[in-house]
Amino acid sequence: MTTIIPNNMRTIFPMSLKTSFVFAVMLILSSCMTTKTEDKDISLKDTSEHIVKVSDLISKYEWIHLDSIPNASIGNAARIIEHNGRIYILDLTSRKEVLTFGADGKFLNTIGVQGNGHGEYPDILDFAVNTTNGDIAILSPASTVYVYNEVGNFIRSVKLTESLLWHIIFTQGHYICSTDHCTYTEGDDAFLIYTFTSDFKPEGKYIPVLPQQMPSTAMFEGLLSSQGDTGYYMDMFTHSLYEINNSGIPDLLFTFSLPDAMPNSVFGESMEFYMQQTKHDWIKTFIPLQDSFLLTYVVNGNLCMAEISNEGKIKVSGLIGGILPKMFPAAHGSILSPVTREEYQTEWLGIPEEELTIKDMEGNLLLLRWHLNETTPF
Repeated sequence: MTTIIPNNMRTIFPMSLKTSFVFAVMLILSSCMTTKTEDKDISLKDTSEHIVKVSDLISKYEWIHLDSIPNASIGNAARIIEHNGRIYILDLTSRKEVLTFGADGKFLNTIGVQGNGHGEYPDILDFAVNTTNGDIAILSPASTVYVYNEVGNFIRSVKLTESLLWHIIFTQGHYICSTDHCTYTEGDDAFLIYTFTSDFKPEGKYIPVLPQQMPSTAMFEGLLSSQGDTGYYMDMFTHSLYEINNSGIPDLLFTFSLPDAMPNSVFGESMEFYMQQTKHDWIKTFIPLQDSFLLTYVVNGNLCMAEISNEGKIKVSGLIGGILPKMFPAAHGSILSPVTREEYQTEWLGIPEEELTIKDMEGNLLLLRWHLNETTPF
């Protein structure tokens, strides 16, 4: 039963008591807000006393033997996307194309062709798969996308913005693009992240770029990526991780602190960076998983790895022992890693191999599908 207190019986607080009460509430709210902000900062430390073999990371693995490609070879897999039983590989060798394979490694088709004719893209920087209709959007220089269906037939091209876009993903009905702080535009068209609808209508632009233009970000992996329906942007220069929400808007998820972070003035000069890449600390790779994410980072000249929960807790960390393969998030929380035949035969991964037949050896690339070993003793 609800009790209603008549107006003439309600307690009247003295003004000083009211003020004290309001002040106390403000302190509590301020404390809560401060704690939440502080919790978003994750400290990355030198954990080189713990050595992790690459083979110890891998669990539930399988080898996928990719068919050989006529008159072609895959030398640099820049992005791998798995969708609806198909595996799309962006190959940035001389041919620069997106190759489509079945889940069993059978070659299906290429997406478009490089050239200057109708329906041909002049060059390729990145690509995304529209998970709603299966279309493939190839991002070319001058921030233009060329759209194809899943069998590679040209649909249309669209100029997105005057700002220089380098990466693209599709998530929850939105195309998300990034400039990576590497654009010549200024003012109202100089932002880090641009969002578009599924038919490429502009939606928003977020986070002003740094005052100093950054160079190519080829030394980083996983700047703009997705896991399931969630998109992420890892800003390697400000050490900030953003999550793309349902509306296509980037929300700050975490910031990372390093003992001796690489100055942006060094990042901004390619030669200076290569000379000092072991003298300062920096984040190299971001890989989103289902319930956590992986970071590789350089501290005191050591290449370390950390698995961090989606709540921001460092689960495990340690020095990487061996050569870490490229990693691309795939279906059901798995990871796809491209491995050349030469790497496979040298056994540098240190995991059991399958006996390859003559037919298998005709191709030049294998895919290793694996899950992170949750019992890894970092």
